[in-house]
Amino acid sequence: MRTSKRSAPVTQTQSVHSSHCKEEAVTKSKYQSSGKVHSFSRKFRHYLSVALPIIYAIPIFSTFALIYVTAELIFANDACSTQWGENKSTVIKATVSTYVAEFFIFLGFPIAGWLADTKYGRFKMLTFSLWCLWFGLVSLTLGSVFYPGLSCNENTFLYYVGRFILLPSSIILLETSIITFFPNILAFIVDQMVDSPNSIVGSVVRWFAWALFVSIFFGYLLVLPFTFKPTDVIEHFPIVPLLWTVASSMALLLHFFSQSIYTKTLPNPMKSPYKIIYGVLKFTYQHKVPVNRSALTYWEEDAPKRIDIAKSKYGGPYTTENVEDVKTFGRVMFVILCLCIYYLSYASLSTQMLPFLEHLQYTDDLESSKWIIYLLDPLLPIISIPILELIVLPLYPKFEYILTKFFKSIGIGVLALLASTSSFLIIDIIAHVATNDDDDVCFLDWSNKNSTKSISYAWVIIPALFLGISDLLVAPSVFTFICSQAPYNMRGMILGFFMLIQQVMFYFGDQLAIFFTIGAHKFPFSCGAWYWGMQVILSILAIVSFVVAARFYKKRERQEIDNYVRIIEDIYEKRLEKDEEQRLSILTEENVIN
Repeated sequence: MRTSKRSAPVTQTQSVHSSHCKEEAVTKSKYQSSGKVHSFSRKFRHYLSVALPIIYAIPIFSTFALIYVTAELIFANDACSTQWGENKSTVIKATVSTYVAEFFIFLGFPIAGWLADTKYGRFKMLTFSLWCLWFGLVSLTLGSVFYPGLSCNENTFLYYVGRFILLPSSIILLETSIITFFPNILAFIVDQMVDSPNSIVGSVVRWFAWALFVSIFFGYLLVLPFTFKPTDVIEHFPIVPLLWTVASSMALLLHFFSQSIYTKTLPNPMKSPYKIIYGVLKFTYQHKVPVNRSALTYWEEDAPKRIDIAKSKYGGPYTTENVEDVKTFGRVMFVILCLCIYYLSYASLSTQMLPFLEHLQYTDDLESSKWIIYLLDPLLPIISIPILELIVLPLYPKFEYILTKFFKSIGIGVLALLASTSSFLIIDIIAHVATNDDDDVCFLDWSNKNSTKSISYAWVIIPALFLGISDLLVAPSVFTFICSQAPYNMRGMILGFFMLIQQVMFYFGDQLAIFFTIGAHKFPFSCGAWYWGMQVILSILAIVSFVVAARFYKKRERQEIDNYVRIIEDIYEKRLEKDEEQRLSILTEENVIN
């Protein structure tokens, strides 16, 4: 009996304990499942914060082409006449005005990057850019409807409003959108991946380059119809800015509804990067020896460099990070300047692609395929980057190691440019020798398109393919190099300087091609042979300059900057707070249900 009396409470305690264990196990399983769902949603929000800015980039980058077409509409004497687009004075005025607009755009890139780095933040600059894009496209749509859409027969009030108010206003707004968006979008995307590995960052940069190529392709598709058949397209032109307006409206809505997923943390530097660079260089110029060297620096084996004298430990007024930022800025800019010859050769080569194709009569009856060859430069990266990211890298992950070496990728791209120019030279010589006509045909002369030379389609696609490979390798690698090496407080500014230098070289490359092809038929043998020979020399110089830059470049070795540490701590603190709030809400709901 004693045994039975004692065993009864033990059994009841065990049953109560087992029930509590079951409840805890159920609660734990529910919390784990909810944690998995929350982890998935957090990753989804993280990837969405990276993907949305890339989507925004496509309509904004394509507005370069809209600016040119809008300038032609403004300077056309009669946009509804059958001679629209064929008047040389109109084309010259539109081209000059486009060059002037692009000049102000290029000068604004470093300023916009500096403002985003130090004053307003990249998120605010991107928001301002999207608003300018939307208002500019709305103004362009209304202006194209009023002139020439509704005013072809008489000069009405809408005619003057559309031509002299709405269209010029649209150009100004679109320019402002490009200036504030272009140098800050890539830096903003990289800000969203503070804790991401280098492979993910490189993948996102390649997708950003893909969006850039897609916008270039859309720009080609927009400009080419107005260049060759303007009278057939002008009646339907308002549809183009209308579609762009719809796309920009969707981008603006997505941007506002997804504000909570973006990382908007921005360091608050004490001084402007321009002032720091100027101050460090000025102090270095004025002092040759340390002003007040710290006793802790005497153990160093090497004497400090002259620029290091500006550091506080050698008596200078600047911190070690400030001086190292200036040194890194100089090294990155030196590499960018060494790439100037590459961009000069690339621009002059791609400019003469179309007149070269105009003088070819294909022996394999594929004359219409010349447009495919001309568009092969942007089409190859558009096709190759998704294949690389979605098929090649998942199957062969070791290939990612090659892509992380940005100097090697840029070097291969410069070699591909040399292969392209050499292929053009060989094709020119073969076509000249193989022709039976005694009259020399100038491949680079726009005025005489009737004289042609017969050549196979397979020969022409080779240099175009090499040119596309060069662009595919160089563009993402340069962006990756700048994002990985540039100091955080100078990233937007350096990207702005890079885009300024790149576009200036593109401009000089276009002018170089035009200058050397005027009267080129007067040269002996073949007017194309000497031109392509000059391109081969430029490509060799591009290789030499890049090898020098890569040889003497030193990667910055440093500890984490306090700003980076603070940014990462803030991000993880916010994430932990959100996790705790969701965990408490789940537990309260379960307690209410119980």
